[in-house]
Amino acid sequence: MDTLAVGLSHFFTFYNLLAAFIGCLLGIIFGALPAFTASMGVATLLPFTYGLPPDTGLVLLASIYVGAMYGGSIPAILMHTPGTPGAAATVIDGYAMAKKGQADTAIVVSATSSAVASFLASIFVCITGPILSFYAARISPAEIFLVAMLGIIVLGNLAGSDPIKGFIGGIIGLLLGTVGADFVMGYNRFTFGLYQLYEGIPLVPALVGLLALSECFTLVQQESGQLVATGEVKFSFRKVLRDLWDTIFGKYWKDTLLSTVIGGVIGFIPGEGASVANFVAYDQAKRLSRHPERFGTGIPEGVIACEAANNSVVPMALLPALALGIPGSSTAALILSGVMMHGLRPGPGVFERSPEVMGTFLIGLLAASLLIMVIGLIIVRPACQVAKIDSSLLAGVILMLASVGVFAVRYSLFDVGIMLAFGLLGYGLKYCGCPPVTAVVGLVLGPIAERSFTTALSISGGSAAIFFFRPVAAVLWVVIIFSLFLPWLRSRRQKSMRENTEAL
Repeated sequence: MDTLAVGLSHFFTFYNLLAAFIGCLLGIIFGALPAFTASMGVATLLPFTYGLPPDTGLVLLASIYVGAMYGGSIPAILMHTPGTPGAAATVIDGYAMAKKGQADTAIVVSATSSAVASFLASIFVCITGPILSFYAARISPAEIFLVAMLGIIVLGNLAGSDPIKGFIGGIIGLLLGTVGADFVMGYNRFTFGLYQLYEGIPLVPALVGLLALSECFTLVQQESGQLVATGEVKFSFRKVLRDLWDTIFGKYWKDTLLSTVIGGVIGFIPGEGASVANFVAYDQAKRLSRHPERFGTGIPEGVIACEAANNSVVPMALLPALALGIPGSSTAALILSGVMMHGLRPGPGVFERSPEVMGTFLIGLLAASLLIMVIGLIIVRPACQVAKIDSSLLAGVILMLASVGVFAVRYSLFDVGIMLAFGLLGYGLKYCGCPPVTAVVGLVLGPIAERSFTTALSISGGSAAIFFFRPVAAVLWVVIIFSLFLPWLRSRRQKSMRENTEAL
């Protein structure tokens, strides 16, 4: 608490406030550009912070991270194109809401749930950081593997009424995740002599292809003049305030809180990140809902689950980076390098050694969390106009932005080719009734699960007991079993209720 008090006294200067606002605004812009991830935004501006005071520079980087995580939801809602990997699941209900003429509600609940989740997670980091840093060192690869398995379980649930098709898409993603060098022996698998595949299939081009390009192919099949939104887009300030109230205090507050907790726990585990958290949170929200059949049709609860989860990842991923020197995500690793660039030594005791800088950094996280809600509400009206664009024109815009964004990642035409190939794969999956998002889950979680599994077995000398007899692992097994049987229990309960109703 002393660190926070010192941070409060140092944060409220003109330059720190300006850094928080500019960083948040730039982060939203970076996140809204397809394939331009949060890590790319932080990496782009990292050299510019060298000439700034340490506290101002770190506030700028943290604000970019927070803003980009929310910004990824804007194209996911309006164009079926996640701006960042952490918004991949947002397209499921967000785009469906935009097609029904509810783009304003989707953006408002996204901004509000993102802000609330990030703010609550930041407070949690500020208060319980020393305690959590003690337990973080005890999370082993076995627990990381079990969390990845929990994410894989959601595959069937993402396909709605036909879970088999969900698992088929997921298996395709898992198989594609094996491309590249083996984690243990270093042998190249399915690379066909292409050195660009030695490190595996590039995630960003594959994700953009599966989700954005496949939607382009669907849009160009529609008649010219047809709009993205099949319903009329209505905007009113009173409606915005009502959506804001419902998300924080009204009927959606439980969804926001639950997904915040899920995202925070996953974000704290190094190597998982927002791309895992939003799928797990979406799946759990669907399983615990009284009306799971409505998920995927365009409801606020689906958007809230994804956005609250991926935004609570941000502060929690920074916690092990600062307290232990172990970054929880690639963006946290970049911010960690920024901390060291300014002459600070992250790890145990960093808050005691540099209370002014670290305190200001934590207050900057809180300020950025509030700013994304303010900026998000301001852009609601102009952003909703995207839903009124001719679908064929929007397909061209998506293709151009996706191609430029993918090429800018590594300045590689090979990546653009990967994007086109995965676009065709995503379109084929759609044609067969398999949601492309299931292949994304498999592609993301496959390498994580494989690496963690082999590392855990190496640590245990080949014994599988490491996956069962550790306290955290035991808790995760309970959650996995609960997730597997909850749909069956719910279906039995609904069947029993129908039989009782018919008997009456």
